[in-house]
Amino acid sequence: MATKNDYIIPNEGLSDGLHHFNFAIGREFIEDNSLEELKDISLEVSMNVNKKEKLFVVDLEIEGVIHTKCDRCLENLELPVFYENTFYIKVGVNREAELDNEDDILFFKEGAPHIDLTQYIYESVILAIPLKKVHPDDKDGNITCNSEVMRILHRNNKKNEKNKPIDPRWDVLKNLDLE
Repeated sequence: MATKNDYIIPNEGLSDGLHHFNFAIGREFIEDNSLEELKDISLEVSMNVNKKEKLFVVDLEIEGVIHTKCDRCLENLELPVFYENTFYIKVGVNREAELDNEDDILFFKEGAPHIDLTQYIYESVILAIPLKKVHPDDKDGNITCNSEVMRILHRNNKKNEKNKPIDPRWDVLKNLDLE
């Protein structure tokens, strides 16, 4: 599993050229970063770092599975996740002097012995998690969530629809021919 040192790229002593960094992210990552919505996580992180004189070009790829609860039925859910991005690290450049102030550029001070990417890795993992975490539909398009929970939700939704008065302003829309 990954340790905090895995998220660090050495600045001093790293020769110019292409370097590859691999590590795994597991349960410790959840505990260290307060990701309460996740029960478990198993991700592989791959970074290709092309170091130049004052610039690092980093190709980041995160792939694996997260274990969480389904947003619809609250049953346990294993979701595959994938995230990739290219970002740049500029060393010894005054950020205020830069005209190009994009999100994919990180700035570090000259002489820093290493570059800590912990926060960037954390944010990338967050972006890899789908906003809607639900069981996938089967091949026929049917919902695969817990059938008992879905039955109760459907029943409660019908009750609410029956008890809810219809606003007469919407009746005009029933007469529209949309085809």
